[in-house]
Amino acid sequence: MVDPQTECLKCQGKIRRIITTCPHIALNNSNTVGQLADKNWKKMGPYEKEMKIKKDGLDKAMKRREEKVLHNKISKMSGQQKKKYIETGDL
Repeated sequence: MVDPQTECLKCQGKIRRIITTCPHIALNNSNTVGQLADKNWKKMGPYEKEMKIKKDGLDKAMKRREEKVLHNKISKMSGQQKKKYIETGDL
């Protein structure tokens, strides 16, 4: 173990060692844009949510996502399962 320096090399004065802890900050009520958006979304009623979805064009994106999920399910089916799906419409 190396001995700590006890004298200043420039002025030859005594040096004291001060040990401190690192400061930390605890944020309990941090409000990011995402947190505020989630809070506002939870406060909205079903009709307000529906209007917001239509206004922002998210309903089209949600439909495309559902279609993609369905397409992936169909592509993973065997030939016999696809035939049954075409005839009955059931997955």
